[in-house]
Amino acid sequence: MPDDIAIVEYDLRWPARFAAEADRVRRAIDEPFVRIEHHGSTAVPGLAAKPVIDMLVAVPSIAVAERYAAALVRRGYEAVAPSYREIWPERIVLIRREDGRRICHVHLVLGHHAVWERLLAFRNYLRSHPDVAAEYAALKHTLAASLGQDRHAYMTAKGEFIDRITAIAMTPGGSPGEIKRGGGPRTRFPPARLP
Repeated sequence: MPDDIAIVEYDLRWPARFAAEADRVRRAIDEPFVRIEHHGSTAVPGLAAKPVIDMLVAVPSIAVAERYAAALVRRGYEAVAPSYREIWPERIVLIRREDGRRICHVHLVLGHHAVWERLLAFRNYLRSHPDVAAEYAALKHTLAASLGQDRHAYMTAKGEFIDRITAIAMTPGGSPGEIKRGGGPRTRFPPARLP
């Protein structure tokens, strides 16, 4: 089902929407104390974003992720295409829709995997650096306008920015001046966005 890539201004209701979605997931998987983090652009105050709540749910193993995914599918969540397991072997991703629109992306992620740390480092860096968040918003607006419904191209085009900022965020005392655009080798980690 195609979805337009629509970037909207920050909505003050997003934290409450995350809390409600996290509660829905905890009830569906019958795990009231599972660690769930709000991540992605809706988790950064003031940042323009697609109006879809992204969350990370910590799992100790892929077997547990599969069990949680089955429970969520029974509650109406959709699994993304199996080919994404090749791209993201450390997680299982599901989508919740209302009236055909994406409402929430649930990433069942190995809590001990480096990707967990990287995703939260990127989020936290944007939260504490509004100038970098504004640069990211401008990039997203430009890409959404030029790429329309091509989620894969949109996700890929954001990759360099995400990699650069995540590298800075993972460096003790890192600041944007320390790692220059396009400079030096980078380790590519697939971004957390869905196609």
